[in-house]
Amino acid sequence: MTLTKQAAEWLLLVLREGTESKELRQGIANFDSYDWQALHKTVVNQGIFSLFYSRLITLKPAGLPPDFLQQFKNAYLLNLEKNLFCERELLKIISHLQSYDIAVIALKGAIFARLFYQDIALRLAPVDLDLLIKKEDLLKAQEILGRIGYSFLYVEPKKDFLQPVGLDQQIVQICLSKKAQGLWDFIVDMHTSIRGFSRPAQIQALWQQARYISLGGKKILVPSNEDLLLYLSVISISLLESVQLRYLYDMHRLITIGQKELEWDKLILKAKDYNLETCLYFPLTILRSLFRTEIPSRVINDIAPGRMAQRLVNLWINKERTLSSDRVKFGLLARLVFCRYLYSADWGDFLSKLFIKFCKEGRSEVLKSRLKKNSGAVKHVVTQ
Repeated sequence: MTLTKQAAEWLLLVLREGTESKELRQGIANFDSYDWQALHKTVVNQGIFSLFYSRLITLKPAGLPPDFLQQFKNAYLLNLEKNLFCERELLKIISHLQSYDIAVIALKGAIFARLFYQDIALRLAPVDLDLLIKKEDLLKAQEILGRIGYSFLYVEPKKDFLQPVGLDQQIVQICLSKKAQGLWDFIVDMHTSIRGFSRPAQIQALWQQARYISLGGKKILVPSNEDLLLYLSVISISLLESVQLRYLYDMHRLITIGQKELEWDKLILKAKDYNLETCLYFPLTILRSLFRTEIPSRVINDIAPGRMAQRLVNLWINKERTLSSDRVKFGLLARLVFCRYLYSADWGDFLSKLFIKFCKEGRSEVLKSRLKKNSGAVKHVVTQ
């Protein structure tokens, strides 16, 4: 069920700042039952139901079906409950680690709702906590968290293909789990590095430029706004999977709320140095189209890739596909080839990455990832 053009535009009107109730009332004048059903499905699938519900409660547009808002109310309240749990658990984890002099950076999740949504209920509650731990502290951190109920789930090392051949580094994360109030398994992912920031110098810079925020009476270390925006760009489109509206809206909120602290020149230099211009360019351009996010034109122009790269990515990253509730997936082979083309420094780097992928990793990596995905038991999965 795909949104009609008028329903898609109305959804964006709801999400954009500055929209008035009159605009929303006019926008739904010709809606039929299909529009409302498709809109409901899209909002849920995109993970923005709490934000959408809150905006409509605030704007109070006339003309909504009597039971339309009620469909989101219970999900909104449950999301708030989960976010509060995640925040409490984050504070507990960081407090325990800090008591043993282990530094930790909270990458997004629980801290993002407070920092950039300014309301913990509005962002979709994460199913896990992503934490950055120094490599030498990783095993000790695992032992400490074991004392507060977290058990080992699996370890996952993999290559960071965003780096040029010869500089690619192994990303390692240890995943721990804990039963959360008897409702679901809560996961903590402890990273020693993250995709796009896997070289030692990049990791060191990430730690050096991190800043402290206050949350629940605790000092929490978080990435700089530049690093966080670049990281969100990486995880939103780097694998050319279905791009969810909630990830793009995260970037919109960071830019809008953190505008004064965001140093665009510093961000551009880092994107170029880390070979992440493509990862940054496409989310920024679509943010302008979707939410009218204020992004300086010089930033877009400075990191724009070549025409061929733009045409290729436009097959995946476009307004229509992002707003569709029917998640059309592109084949694994196509994504592997295009990913390595888009994030290669030159043709030699591109061909080398393809050779390494298909000759050294090949089907074994695909089979292992399927095993991990389909396994219901705790497994120790290692991808070479």
